[in-house]
Amino acid sequence: MTAKGKQWATRTLLIDEVREHANFQLRAKGIDRRHATKLARELAAGKTLPALKVAHVGKVLYLVDGFHRLEAHRSHGSRTVTAEVARMSLQEAREEAEKANTKHGLNLSRKDRQVLWDAYIADGRQVDPMGETKSSRVIEAELDGIYSRETIRMRLKAMGLTLNEGEGFKTWEPEGHATEEELAEEAADEATSCLHKFGAIFSQLEDGDQARLLGAARTLVETLERGEDPHAVLDKLANPLGI
Repeated sequence: MTAKGKQWATRTLLIDEVREHANFQLRAKGIDRRHATKLARELAAGKTLPALKVAHVGKVLYLVDGFHRLEAHRSHGSRTVTAEVARMSLQEAREEAEKANTKHGLNLSRKDRQVLWDAYIADGRQVDPMGETKSSRVIEAELDGIYSRETIRMRLKAMGLTLNEGEGFKTWEPEGHATEEELAEEAADEATSCLHKFGAIFSQLEDGDQARLLGAARTLVETLERGEDPHAVLDKLANPLGI
């Protein structure tokens, strides 16, 4: 399989062959033991987990996607693991790890999103080959929507960067120059993205956790329907699963 010039091949690897680079685990809190244990139970029940993704850098095999799955295999006592492997540079491997963290797995916390943003900026990926800052739309796509375009513009503006939004684009200004319609559209896009993420995470939970999360969601919806301020409720609902 080819992905942006990389040739991915399915291989069976010894678990001891797969190395974990500190800069590739971009979760603020690292491994979530609860989630890894859940995956290990699935292995014990005979379920097959998705293949890992591994970067072949020089003579070293670095994990770029599947940190919780690898930990689950270790806990289960597996000696080998199925992985998609591709040759790439260390920088390309880091970028693959960033993309993997934005696309699936556990929901990203605020700190996780900040870690991904910091890594993206530190690598200079906000700059195109001509040395200009990419458009907020391109950056949003490369970060797989962890921030809305409005948020990206604000962050880049705060860094003093000029956005390359393309011909005819009206430059966003932080002091009220964006129209209410534009701001509403950005907010709606971000809210819709959150709903999709809610559905994806909900499907991964066990029955008891699903029930608790649904209860928290109902409380929030009822508060909004009454026209009340949701912030006090959200504070009480923080981490309803106790993770």
